[in-house]
Amino acid sequence: PPAEEDLATRTEPLTVAETAVYLRCDEETVRRRCKSGKIPAKKVGSEWRFLKSVLDRWLAQEVNA
Repeated sequence: PPAEEDLATRTEPLTVAETAVYLRCDEETVRRRCKSGKIPAKKVGSEWRFLKSVLDRWLAQEVNA
């Protein structure tokens, strides 16, 4: 599994597993929230992908909401 320190500087898209580590939640929670539109993501084929910069902005908005 990816280390949180490695994710801090990532610019390429994250996988569900990497996003789960970054958000400190279960992979199934990430998938479920993507399907419902609660986490910003893009589906590439059958896989979800996430941009860390987009996740960071989303998290900041969630905290301030």
